[in-house]
Amino acid sequence: AATIEKAEVEAEADETKEEPNDGAATEKAAEATAEAEGGKKEEETKVEAKDEAASMQVDEETAKEHEKEKEPEKPSELEEDAPEDGRTRLTGAVTFNTEDTTLNAMPTCENKLLLHMADGGFQHLIAGARANVGIKAGRYMFELVILGNPPLPQQGALTVRAPSQLVRVGFAAAGSSLILARANVGIKAGRYMFELVILGNPPLPQQGAPIMPPKAPSQLVRVGFAAAGSSLILGESEDAVCFDADGIYHHGKEKKRVSQKFIRDQVVGVLLNMDGTSANAYTVSIFRDGVRMADPQPLPEALRTQALFPAVSYKGAMLRLNFAGQPIKPLPFTCRMIQDIAEADSERTLAVEPENGRYEVIFPVALPDEGCFEWVDQFLAKNPKYVELSHRTIIDWAIKSGLWRKGVSLNKGCNDKPEMGFGIPQLDDMSTLRLLASLAPALPRNFLVAEVKGNLMPEMRKAIISRFTGFTKTACVAMGEPTMEYKEATQARMLQEKRHQAEIELRKKKHEAELKKMIDARKAGKAPDEEPEVEEFDMDVSVELTEEERQMAHPKKSMTDLLPLDLGKCFHRFSIPDVEEGFDNIRYEWANQEASKEYLSSWVLKRKATQRIEDIQPGKFFREKSTEWQKASLEFKKKQMEWKKVIDQLQEWKSAGKAKGSDPKKAEDDKPTDIDPDELDVFTVENVNDIGSGEPLYSNFEYEDWCLLAFRIELFLLVHGFRLDVDDVERQTFHESHLPFYYNRYWKKALDPKMYNRGTTSDIVALLKDAIEIDTDSGMLEVKVSEDQTFDHFVKLAEEHRRERQRRLDAGDETAELKFRKLTPVPPAKAPVLNAAKAGQKTVIAGHRPVFQVAMNPLLKPVVVNPVRFANVAKAGPIKLGLTIPPRAQSSGPLKAGLIKPGTSST
Repeated sequence: AATIEKAEVEAEADETKEEPNDGAATEKAAEATAEAEGGKKEEETKVEAKDEAASMQVDEETAKEHEKEKEPEKPSELEEDAPEDGRTRLTGAVTFNTEDTTLNAMPTCENKLLLHMADGGFQHLIAGARANVGIKAGRYMFELVILGNPPLPQQGALTVRAPSQLVRVGFAAAGSSLILARANVGIKAGRYMFELVILGNPPLPQQGAPIMPPKAPSQLVRVGFAAAGSSLILGESEDAVCFDADGIYHHGKEKKRVSQKFIRDQVVGVLLNMDGTSANAYTVSIFRDGVRMADPQPLPEALRTQALFPAVSYKGAMLRLNFAGQPIKPLPFTCRMIQDIAEADSERTLAVEPENGRYEVIFPVALPDEGCFEWVDQFLAKNPKYVELSHRTIIDWAIKSGLWRKGVSLNKGCNDKPEMGFGIPQLDDMSTLRLLASLAPALPRNFLVAEVKGNLMPEMRKAIISRFTGFTKTACVAMGEPTMEYKEATQARMLQEKRHQAEIELRKKKHEAELKKMIDARKAGKAPDEEPEVEEFDMDVSVELTEEERQMAHPKKSMTDLLPLDLGKCFHRFSIPDVEEGFDNIRYEWANQEASKEYLSSWVLKRKATQRIEDIQPGKFFREKSTEWQKASLEFKKKQMEWKKVIDQLQEWKSAGKAKGSDPKKAEDDKPTDIDPDELDVFTVENVNDIGSGEPLYSNFEYEDWCLLAFRIELFLLVHGFRLDVDDVERQTFHESHLPFYYNRYWKKALDPKMYNRGTTSDIVALLKDAIEIDTDSGMLEVKVSEDQTFDHFVKLAEEHRRERQRRLDAGDETAELKFRKLTPVPPAKAPVLNAAKAGQKTVIAGHRPVFQVAMNPLLKPVVVNPVRFANVAKAGPIKLGLTIPPRAQSSGPLKAGLIKPGTSST
């Protein structure tokens, strides 16, 4: 524009001038006009470029705004402020009933604090608590704060200073120092007392030595809502929902991450919306410090019609709970706390107080493997307010707390005392159960002590009963024929387990079929995206109980209730509970009192015939008699050898003719008496060592005869010694299947039928039917000889048995011949002998260092050859004879007498 204006001004100026040549002026004006028009076009081009760039920028911004519109916007808070509600509010405080808390959860400060017992292994078990007020309509919330730091993971050996234990107990005036916890009632006259029990073990004194610290429990916090009667450990049942500190939402076994974590000192608010008209109807939400952490999580359909109660589960933490008043951290909208719930929207669980003011402890009494734990399970299903005290309860609790049994077979141990195997000393050594037994009597709740052995033995029953002072003690005897209700429940459980095993097998077969099809497809060269055809499996399993299973009152289990060793030691002391032991009530569940006592007596009698005594030891009778037999056996064999020498001498004399030409009277005296031992009645012999001519009755005994004689006497002493050691009129002997065990226990050697060329122990005993036999009906060993019989009587029996076998052999019965395997003594192991070598020569043994043989002078003491490496010896040269003592200057330490060191020069 400025150029155009300048050109116009110049053109006007040129026109006003009086020039003689008008053509030149016109030419200059045309050039100025062209220049002005070119500049104008250039400026228009620049303006168009700027407009185009601005247009492109606007298009980019529009595109970005369009993209933003496509992204889903974060939903705004749909919850609204709580409206005014004039309905009747809840009366009474929201609290925790004792039966709705685990045994290691300790509510305090009017249930505003939840502590966790941290002793005796309880610190590794999850604690749980469920409030007594539930929400069935409306929208309400409560808050939780984690107090304290989580336990630090410990690695390696540390020097840990253990806190010392201190306990003081006494009396104090009102207003005195609170270092002593002071009760609210004081004594100003009279004589009164109170008691105190210290629970848990004191910490061991540490004196600065590096130790491996105990495994620190991991911290766990879960908060949510649960139905009445659900598991107190959140995340283990389908009738509860919860959030944990890691931001994971739990419903039964289903888990999903929905939010960030919450930690110590952060205020966590949990809101339950059961208002069907609300935008977030039937949802549960979580807030951290007043800010929503996750989208509302929908409640499962099954929980929308139930009242849901605030619940927490925790481990390694201390919790502060807020049910009433104003929220610690207000939410973006107003919401009522659960304490402000309308009466119509709430449901309350009341703590059941016993009628007589005394809680009950039940002792189920049942025989091993005859339905003790099955009865307990059925009782607890009907009475969930009772708490079971047993080893299996601790194991189940620990597994639900996230602990693993390491290197332990599930079928190891017994049902009464299964092996723990968690790798935590306080759990594995039963410290937790012992602490629980001391803690339980102080808690106001009903208990059930599920111990098979402890409830059958009177002395153990008395010890357990003495702890539960102030409780109603009831014994439930379950013996005899079970009720039909028990049988139906047991068979239903058997059918369920059978169906479960069938489903596992079916899934296994289906998986194997799919794997086989995939392998075949790969071998056939099919493409990866071509799915192989798999045989369709019908997953509906149909199983039924067999006729034998229907007749079983007590199904067989993978583990017995008691170990055979433990059962053999104590079953003869089993008894029916008596009121004199301290029981208030004795209930007979299956059979009446008389029938139960008769059933127990018959069971014990049968068990005595079939159960061996694991800890039996030989008594005085056996020890003395066995020593006498050892001496008598040597004496018998000595007499036989002397008689054989006499016979050999006589044969030698006869063959040499020494008696020829001698005095006839003397020769007649040298002849043995005319007594035929084979014609002599063995039982009329008074002295088995001399039947009249110096010949012993056992002169013709062979190796097999001595073996049978020894075995007769061994079994004779064993059975009579067993009877005297047991000292039980109902157990005079034992079953033949236990003979190898008792034989080894008494005679300290194994009973091997192969040594007697027989297949079983009963086949060996069959050879001794003149002294011992096995009853064909009961299978018990019976001795036909009284305990005061002498060993000579057994010699006579052995001789009679030998003659009987000889007569059978003479008659052609080859089965009468005995061939026993003789023991061959094992020679003692000898040390390897080195070949003789010259002085200084090396001898190499495989796997050993080189050894050098040194020629010794008898006047010198033996020298110990120092084992050195061959490379060093080669450098040192040959070893000289005699004692080589290195100079002190070259020695690295004090000299040792008798050592040879290569490379030294002194001799």
